[in-house]
Amino acid sequence: VSAKLSRFGIELNAASLGIDPSEAAAQLSALLRKTGSIVSTGFFIFIMVSFMVFESSVIDEKIRYFSQSSRATHTFVKKFASSLKKYLLIKTIASACTGALIGLGLWALGVPYAALWGILAFVLNFIPTIGSIVAVFPTLFVTLATMDISSSIWTIAIYLVVNVAIGNIIEPRFLGQGLGLSTISVLAGLLLWGFVLGIGGLFLAVPLTMSLQIALASNDKTRFIATLLSNKVER
Repeated sequence: VSAKLSRFGIELNAASLGIDPSEAAAQLSALLRKTGSIVSTGFFIFIMVSFMVFESSVIDEKIRYFSQSSRATHTFVKKFASSLKKYLLIKTIASACTGALIGLGLWALGVPYAALWGILAFVLNFIPTIGSIVAVFPTLFVTLATMDISSSIWTIAIYLVVNVAIGNIIEPRFLGQGLGLSTISVLAGLLLWGFVLGIGGLFLAVPLTMSLQIALASNDKTRFIATLLSNKVER
């Protein structure tokens, strides 16, 4: 490109642009490594899900076998499936409402890329407790860089009102007692599954912790651990 431009009297090189070639190569290498890691993990998940679909009939037979041989296992599977479907349905609806209200509020305020921040709020709302907090920071940085202080305060107010209304009032009302997990258990699950599975573990923390709690509660010897994870004590 530099040689082509030089024919028209345009000198273009790394030094004139203030670019350090070695630093640029290092950054590009790091980006390619991270991209390769994401692609390889995504491909592995795709293969895993594909084989699960292919073996769905066998899994169904296994569940029927365990339901006949062990009532406790059947009860665990049934309770887990019911709780998981209820959680995913309510969480998806709540996240969609959160993203839509935040996106509309930011659009009315004139914040750049309001639709993008609404989508981000929808996705991160699936991460319990900390997801809605993390979602506000990119929007706040853009607002501070492109608008005035009052707009930034209104941005924080929009996130605060929407998340408090949906996350603390509406969502718990539809979930009732919800999944029976205490807040400490959810936070501990975020740390554990995030460490084990990375970013994906943050989104799966609640279903995985919930399944662990239900499994522990189905056995008399481990029921005390399930009580520790629960948000109430059943006598």
